Amino acid sequence: MPLREVAFSLLKDAENSFKENGKFSDEVFQGLHDVFGEVFVKAAEILESGVVMRYETPNGVRVIFKVTNKKETYTLFDNINFCYCSMFAQEVLVNRKLLTCKHVLAVRLAEISDQVEVIKLTDLQYIDFVRDVVNYIKE
Repeated sequence: MPLREVAFSLLKDAENSFKENGKFSDEVFQGLHDVFGEVFVKAAEILESGVVMRYETPNGVRVIFKVTNKKETYTLFDNINFCYCSMFAQEVLVNRKLLTCKHVLAVRLAEISDQVEVIKLTDLQYIDFVRDVVNYIKE
């Protein structure tokens, strides 16, 4: 099975484990570490000391996440494996050494473990929010 599929399967196992037990099992932790390595460790650090915020429209169809830790804030789109951090650009896109970055993994783990702060936006606020993100990325 390709590593990407193993990773998706593992995240599904993590979700099931958390739903059943209210926590991640030791096996799930070990599996996540085996597949994601240091990215998993750094994503866990974000969950411990940072914040994952989910901005969504009232119907929940449009969603954007902000991941903030002590030094940085990144904006991520829902269900898209992309981040504009330098690690993602270099290690995921160019070198193809990693499956994802700590920010994307932190969002997924925060969703699974219900550690996401939800903020409702109107459709117009959402459009302004996305426009600001796109303008920032262009700079």
